[in-house]
Formats: sequence, structure tokens, C-alpha cells
Amino acid sequence: MFDRQGSKKGESLVCTLLIFHCAANDDIVISVSPVRRRAVQKAQNTLSDNQKKHILIFGYPNSGKTSLGVSIATEYTIKKRIGFYTTAMKTAILFQNSDSELQKTYNLDWSWRDADILVIDDIDIGGNNPDVITPDFFHAIQEQSLYKTKNLSALQTKTVIWIVGNSSTKTQWLNYLHNIEIPNENIVSIHLQE
Repeated sequence: MFDRQGSKKGESLVCTLLIFHCAANDDIVISVSPVRRRAVQKAQNTLSDNQKKHILIFGYPNSGKTSLGVSIATEYTIKKRIGFYTTAMKTAILFQNSDSELQKTYNLDWSWRDADILVIDDIDIGGNNPDVITPDFFHAIQEQSLYKTKNLSALQTKTVIWIVGNSSTKTQWLNYLHNIEIPNENIVSIHLQE
């Protein structure tokens, strides 16, 4: 999805839809539409403090949601943090397994619970179809898991990027985040438009 080229003073990330230049002072410069520029500035501000944030990225299919989410996670990993990318359906499986089971099954050195930033993609299948993964579904799989407490703690103590899709479900996702005790000041919504 992206090509990473490094240099001593900074690193460039060339993404499908977004072009960042991350200089030594961590400024992000972007050469895209004003809507995407504002979205990236909002994401950059989110990264600038040390609080764990939950970033909801909304937009129609092909608006650049996944590119933006992966770019944010890449910024974290450049700073020697651990990032974990998964899809919403795989998250349902991850919620049901212990760290050692996940590490063994997927040949990993760490699990999603150990990551500093978690990207959950494909929450919405796109188009006019309803969301496959709803906040109620996330709550249900969380409640049914033997690892409910660990899962909840992991979600509360890391930055999570939720790549949701259409913003018609924004209120439901905000309610879900409030129900798992994420304070309003730690929730950021980004809306991308074509």
C-alpha cells in the first residue's frame, strides 16, 4: 500500500492517496485537497500529545480512510512504537483468544493487546450495505469473551483507529466508546469526503 524511504533527517511515506513528509521536527506536510489536509492536521494534533486516543475515521468507499489510518499508525511505528493492523472480523477472533494462543497461531512476537496503536479496518463493507460490524456486535463479542477484562483494558489503554465508513453510525460508535469508559476528550472523529 505504501513505499517507505528513509533518510537521516526525516522519512517520507508515499501513500496511495496521501503524501506526507515527516521532518525532524515531526511536522507533516501534505499535498492533497483541503478536506484531506484538515483530516491529516487533525490526526497530527492527535499524535502530538501522549494521551491514548480513539480515532473514528468516516468516509465513503475510496475516500482514503484506510490510507489515512495506516499513515497515522506508521507515524507511531516510526517513533519506535508497536502498531497492529487488523480487520473488524478478525478482531472478533482476536477478542476470543489469549495472547499466547494468538502468538502461536499467527507466529507473532506480540499480540494486539501489546501494541501501542491498533488499527481496526473494514468495519463497514461499503456501498449501500448496512454495517457488518456494529457497536452492538463489538459489545456482544467483548461480553462473551473469556478475556473480557483484558480486552477492555487493552482498548482503554492504547490508541485505536476505527475505520468505520459512512458517518450515519457516528452516534452509535460514540456511545460504544463512552460505554467502555473512553472520555470525550480522548475521542477524535475525522470525516473524509470525495
